[in-house]
Amino acid sequence: MDYYKPKYNVLKIAGSSSGFRHSIETIKKLKELFKKESHPKYGTVTSLETKNAIAQSIKEFYLNRKFSSQYGIGGKSVFCYNKLGEELIFPSINGARQQFKVR
Repeated sequence: MDYYKPKYNVLKIAGSSSGFRHSIETIKKLKELFKKESHPKYGTVTSLETKNAIAQSIKEFYLNRKFSSQYGIGGKSVFCYNKLGEELIFPSINGARQQFKVR
């Protein structure tokens, strides 16, 4: 694809967004596009029932370390030990990554 249509391919490697950066102008346009009324979630209201259901499922997850099967997610917990030998448990690799602020 790099060879046949190079003018349509803005990525360094076709099919990979690795290393791609939006220009300043594009970032400004995207920010303007999704501002206030233009945002896809603008005006939606989450019911109290839904908020309570989400809160309850989060509590159950942290108690049981298992996602509800209705979501189709079989998340794997991550167990780490700090220098003091204390066990740290995270709901996922991303949870551990966010805690330690690494990429």
